[in-house]
Amino acid sequence: MQIQDKTAPISIEDLLQRYKLEDVENIQTNVSSVKSELQIVDNELQNFKTVTLGLLGEIEEQIDGKVVTWFLSGEPTLNNQPAVGWTTEEKESHLNDLYFDKSTGYVYYFAKESGVYKWIKTQDQDIASAMSIASSAQDTADGKRRVFLTTPTPPYDKGDLWKSSDGNLYSCKTAKTKSQSYSANDWEKAITKLQGEVFISTGEQMVGGSGVLSVLQFNSGDFDLCGHKHIPMGYPKLFEKKPLTISVHIPENFTIIEAKIVLHHAPVYWVYEGSPTPDEGYGWAKKICAYKQNITTYTPVYYMESDIWYPDPMDVTEIIGAFGPNGYTSPEPTILSHDLVSIASANIKDSLNIGLNVLKIQPKDELTFANEMEYITAFKNCSYCYAVVNIVGYKK
Repeated sequence: MQIQDKTAPISIEDLLQRYKLEDVENIQTNVSSVKSELQIVDNELQNFKTVTLGLLGEIEEQIDGKVVTWFLSGEPTLNNQPAVGWTTEEKESHLNDLYFDKSTGYVYYFAKESGVYKWIKTQDQDIASAMSIASSAQDTADGKRRVFLTTPTPPYDKGDLWKSSDGNLYSCKTAKTKSQSYSANDWEKAITKLQGEVFISTGEQMVGGSGVLSVLQFNSGDFDLCGHKHIPMGYPKLFEKKPLTISVHIPENFTIIEAKIVLHHAPVYWVYEGSPTPDEGYGWAKKICAYKQNITTYTPVYYMESDIWYPDPMDVTEIIGAFGPNGYTSPEPTILSHDLVSIASANIKDSLNIGLNVLKIQPKDELTFANEMEYITAFKNCSYCYAVVNIVGYKK
């Protein structure tokens, strides 16, 4: 808004000099002229007031602690919505606007650095949490929402957010127009904080509009031997795989974001107590992979009168690349280096489905006979392992 040059207001001194008001005899003859000049003064004051208030209104838009938040999908740039059509003047007016990426949950703010306009990812977790909750509201269908960083001044709409100076986050429950007044009763706490996590009023943790953030965890049971074992009677073969088994249950209406197996491995030091010569040495994991068992078909189990069971190998499918292309092989242990090692798999979420999933952690290859006693070959390819499946996702 431009302020045009105006005729200078007429002062009392000007009037006295022009109309010689000190001359009492002239007062009556100049009354009408005085009224006319006073009207000009009043008009000038009104014009000044109008222009000044207009400027203050523009300034207020920039300093009133209010920003516009955009709820769209995709990382914001100057070449996509909402900034793609902004002129330089509009970019200035949108400085400090917030942008919530509905596809990732990240929050950005619009800034100007060294003369360059850009969207910058914010590290403010309170704002990110508030935006995440607001994004699930129906009233953000227009793609934007206000966030107040100081005490709100109308207009504001239901669903607008306010980050107060005491660190709390509030949501507008009563909309007000510009002509109405602010009331603390228009706002209610949107979320509370507990140990760095964000919870809604019902006590559930929220992330975006997807539902309640949940962590599921399943384990293999005991810290147990895993690898290969020797079958003394050799039926149906001399060696069989010794897996860890993890039963994983995914509940209905659960969306998996990430699922990883954490494998803990410790080498075994085998000591033979027989005679005449003791055999000692380490056993460690070689090409340990993750598999998913087919639980929709039956597996034959053979038995003998001696109560020895010989089940067929489980029908399993490898989860390709879970522990790398060739599985996990531990470094060969020594007296100086034989520590417990923990490794995490790749994300295996696409291998899991709703309901029961049975996972097997076992060697990739069958064990072949070496030029030594069969049990020694088995010992060298067996170690202690423990596995945990950690699953992060949303539960509606």
